Amino acid sequence: MVLGAVVIVALLSIAGVFAWSRPAFQDWLLLRGASAQLHRSAAAFPHPDGIRVILCGTSPPLPSKTRAKSCAAVMVGKRIFIVDTGPGFANNLSIWGFPMARISACC
Repeated sequence: MVLGAVVIVALLSIAGVFAWSRPAFQDWLLLRGASAQLHRSAAAFPHPDGIRVILCGTSPPLPSKTRAKSCAAVMVGKRIFIVDTGPGFANNLSIWGFPMARISACC
């Protein structure tokens, strides 16, 4: 009985390590976390005196069909600035339900 539980835990651990090492799983996990955070609209915007930075693209230097190039959203009060944009950043923002109408500047 105990041996069976140990085997199950070992197999789940191995599966978890394998999944964690896969870029697709890492991307899914990041997307899910970012999406959950942005959907909490009250929590997504800092205090009027605060600043929040969200990375909306973190692709490696080599081309990737599945990951957006660099991008950062800087949120100051109720204003949003998108900086250091690369290809694919707008797709990430729209998937996350980002309030595009609130973007003050983009470069």
